[in-house]
Amino acid sequence: IILFEMFIILWKLYDPHCLTRQNVQGINKRQVKATYTALSCLYAAFHAVDNISSVPFYINYSFLRVIFCLKNFSKQSGVNKDLFFDVEAGDNLCSLEKYQVAVDFNKRNYEKYLLSVSQNPELRSIRSNVVRTYANSLLQNFEASSQIEHPPYHHLNEAERLMREEFLQDSNNVVDFGNKTHLLCRILIHQKKYAEAEQIIIPCGKKVLRVLGREHSVFVKLFSIHLQIRSSLKKIQ
Repeated sequence: IILFEMFIILWKLYDPHCLTRQNVQGINKRQVKATYTALSCLYAAFHAVDNISSVPFYINYSFLRVIFCLKNFSKQSGVNKDLFFDVEAGDNLCSLEKYQVAVDFNKRNYEKYLLSVSQNPELRSIRSNVVRTYANSLLQNFEASSQIEHPPYHHLNEAERLMREEFLQDSNNVVDFGNKTHLLCRILIHQKKYAEAEQIIIPCGKKVLRVLGREHSVFVKLFSIHLQIRSSLKKIQ
């Protein structure tokens, strides 16, 4: 909350009208920089409350507005970060429980990434985020539809394929490794592949514990899902 308030104050200091600016034409470079910084402060402010479960929906809608404003403003300023902001927007759509919209939007982002990465090798740095955001939207859409007569199992299968491919990519980032392990294990649980999920999560959990410690949020969620896996294994033994 302190970080949120700090970034809100900075936003007002730099440019309180940044959300109503449609283009950069007619304003000087100093104002362009101030407006972009103000939008970045709002972006950081919403990230500061991103992990609070009780955040009302209008906060997420406001965050989505900020993301698209940043995308539009950065494009006009000559900074090509379209895909980065689209991934953020796709993740936010899941927070808004717009699961099918998120699936369609993230599928487009994934296809755009595959087409663009050969011409722009620097995009490889966001591969994990692109793939994980798409796979997560597929999983969440399945979970939201799991009570209907014919849930979209093809979404679950596609999410598994994506994350298995992602697992083959080298990752020196322990947080990223933990996050994609957590997502893959959630998918495997829905497919009742508990033994395989446990084989995957144990070495990852040990590494995350060693590097990040038991208080880190990534280890906490890995530990929680491991308990769920072990409980499911006991029921079928």
